Amino acid sequence: MRSTTNNSGWKLAWLAPMLCLCMASVVSGADWPTFAHDPQRSGWAVGETILTPQNVSNLVLKWKLQLKNEPLSLTALTAPVVADHVNTSQGVKTLVYVARSRGELAAIDSATGRIIWTRELQVHALPKDESMWLCPNNLNATPVIDKHKETIYAIATDGRLWGLDLGSGEIKFGPVQFVPPFSKNWSLNLHGSTIYTSISQGCGGAQSGIYSMDVHDPRRPVARGLLVSKNGSGIWGRGGPVIGLDDRIYAVTGDGKFAPSTGDYGSSFIAAGLRDLEVIDYYAPTNFQHVTDYDLDMAASSPVWFAAGNHNLVAGGGKEGVLYLLDADSLGKKDHHTPLLKLKLANDEGAFQG
Repeated sequence: MRSTTNNSGWKLAWLAPMLCLCMASVVSGADWPTFAHDPQRSGWAVGETILTPQNVSNLVLKWKLQLKNEPLSLTALTAPVVADHVNTSQGVKTLVYVARSRGELAAIDSATGRIIWTRELQVHALPKDESMWLCPNNLNATPVIDKHKETIYAIATDGRLWGLDLGSGEIKFGPVQFVPPFSKNWSLNLHGSTIYTSISQGCGGAQSGIYSMDVHDPRRPVARGLLVSKNGSGIWGRGGPVIGLDDRIYAVTGDGKFAPSTGDYGSSFIAAGLRDLEVIDYYAPTNFQHVTDYDLDMAASSPVWFAAGNHNLVAGGGKEGVLYLLDADSLGKKDHHTPLLKLKLANDEGAFQG
């Protein structure tokens, strides 16, 4: 995480058991409310005006903080998110929020590295299976911040959604059951009053897909789900689902059956309506069966949505080492198999691991 000598944006893009803040001096950063900065997962700090190739060497380690959290099946901390100008009991601050795999959320003063508050997301269920690297039974999804409601949302290990006050950690929403307990859910996204996540690996018996919950009325939150396959086809990019500026939500699926007529969207890019989560469009490469048979998941990373000129675009790739660039308005053209660009960048050996 970094900052520079004047007001600027944050660039956050890593997961580690040690949270570090690199800065030349204490500053007030702009919001970084979700994984990769925005619902489109662009990773772009739009307000950045200070950091340049010429001054980047001036970055120094300002503080580091060891959070009490034992790694759990290859997981430790979620990617940090940031809220600026937060009212706390200690004054107005820029806070960095990190969730720990064991089930706690911490708010940290970006200026000093001191913990402002922590909240344990208590669970009232036990997993039926032991923890393993595919199904760690942990808090896995990066939280999301709703600045308008001064609330940060997180999914506990038992699948319940919590909404906490940004400045105090007090409970403002829920907890309400959102996804199946001990499912492997990924970074939360937000549009209006609706929270989105995706699920993979079948952990806790959960089917792969995109899940949403409208929290506009805390007394009666509305949950929906889009199941992309009866078996497999996990949406396991760490960034979770991607929301375009076109009222659509996008995801890339892993190995699984590809048969749209029966609702199976393995090894595919999919687009669904934000409100009803009904599939609107999809793209699958012509070698989708090879991708599935050799475990070359396209879902190894979350896609990114962006605009260029008059075009809305989606880009993504996976273990095959192929970059796909798609027209967001027509993902695979009429036959659902025609990308704008398909470029082989790596993995010439076709290995499925490493």
